[in-house]
Amino acid sequence: VVCRQLGCGSASGAFSALERFGVGDGLVSLARVDCRGHEATLWDCEIRGWGPYNSSIHDLDTAVVCQGFSRLVGGDGACAGRLEVRQGRAWLGVCEEQVDMKVAQVVCRELGCGEALGIAGSGRFGAGSGSLWDGGLRCNGSEPLLSACARRPAPRQGCSGPAGVICSSYTGFRLGNGSSGCSGRVEAAVRGTWGSVCASEWQLPDAHVLCRHLGCGRAVSVPAGGSLGSGEGPLRPDAFGCRGSERHPGECPVAVLGKPPCAPGNAAAVLCSG
Repeated sequence: VVCRQLGCGSASGAFSALERFGVGDGLVSLARVDCRGHEATLWDCEIRGWGPYNSSIHDLDTAVVCQGFSRLVGGDGACAGRLEVRQGRAWLGVCEEQVDMKVAQVVCRELGCGEALGIAGSGRFGAGSGSLWDGGLRCNGSEPLLSACARRPAPRQGCSGPAGVICSSYTGFRLGNGSSGCSGRVEAAVRGTWGSVCASEWQLPDAHVLCRHLGCGRAVSVPAGGSLGSGEGPLRPDAFGCRGSERHPGECPVAVLGKPPCAPGNAAAVLCSG
């Protein structure tokens, strides 16, 4: 109930606040709360013992850890797979008919992934347990969590099967160790962790897309790998296959290089016109 009221999805656990988050302070507001789990707010639950209590004892303070409403399973990582939503303790698939690109955008944002790249049919990531959610969603695409989207009744027509969502794993791009903001070593963030991009398959069309994304015009040249150092963090063994028209490299097809994936220090670089 607390997680739903705060717009934080569902609860993954309830804990002793002392063990999980340390000693609290201030007044104790509620002594005992009994919820069935379906209430919209905490105040709708049965409360026995309204405070505030002028107590300095916080040994019995409680804590809640919330989790998102959605997950992607059956894919190669956390940013692509069959879309499932949490209902109580169960994870249920979502019908293809209920998922559009706006829903996909919210799912990708909630999971800490990059842009939504596409929606996959039920055959792409398997059927899972076969259990499907009987609800519907209406998102405008800007919500921080799927649980913040409006709900709509389940469709009357049949369900074709569970939908899949494909997000970019890249959440940011930048140029490092250059003479300006428009030249430097190519660095990419995957779910918040920055690392350099391998130069083995980094080509001029990839550089054009990156320069345009950074507001730096077109790519002038692609210097030799490692010419601007290797940087900190992992050296990402990904090969971008940009055509040149994408808004940013996260929209380009990506393939993982073979083994050995990338020679140490062989980080890509680019010089843009801006």
